[in-house]
Amino acid sequence: MNIGKYKIKLIIFDMDGLMFDTETLAFRYWKEAGKKFNCKIDDEVFKKSIGLDIAKEEEVYRKYYGACFPFEKVNNEKMKIEENHI
Repeated sequence: MNIGKYKIKLIIFDMDGLMFDTETLAFRYWKEAGKKFNCKIDDEVFKKSIGLDIAKEEEVYRKYYGACFPFEKVNNEKMKIEENHI
């Protein structure tokens, strides 16, 4: 594709957060999954985890909820809820 004097070879299209409000849905899934394990997921903790890879995300949750926080179980449940919703 040519636009003016430029030949476009590649287009990167990022819908996440631009076209779809996925953060609101993700927070809803985290809260729902947390309830299953008697954990109240706080808005501020969730906000600090946005955009992080899974290891950094786990660090954030363990920092606020302690080493005993069942991160893997809650995250797996969150992913199940998300898949069912989609």
